[in-house]
Amino acid sequence: MKLYTSDTEQYPLDNEHEVFLLGAPFSCYKFGDTWDEGTATVNGVTNSLQKPIFRDGLGKWTLISLAEFGFTTTPMIEIKSDIEAIEEGGRTDLELILLERMAELSEEHLALSVADYCDQVLTAPFFDSVDV
Repeated sequence: MKLYTSDTEQYPLDNEHEVFLLGAPFSCYKFGDTWDEGTATVNGVTNSLQKPIFRDGLGKWTLISLAEFGFTTTPMIEIKSDIEAIEEGGRTDLELILLERMAELSEEHLALSVADYCDQVLTAPFFDSVDV
């Protein structure tokens, strides 16, 4: 499991929320859950974010990588292709949200799974990582 470290408490918490907002809709699409964009909930339940923990041994705030919590491992380009194959009027709100989000990503990022994107792009550049 990956553990991320930071010198401040708020930064990892903010990052985890950003990761959740990106990853949860993709995972809902693949796993059949319901994503509500307005409330940022899965099946009507608000995400329970972890609280960063200060670890004396490291002298840093730590947070378990959210990518470890079951985001889909399907490459985003595959999800995009599946959604684009659906006729224009037949797409769900979630599918439209995902297409909008993927339009902002590079081809390199689209080749990643949501879990890998969260881990490699949203988190790794900003945190030191410790495998536990």
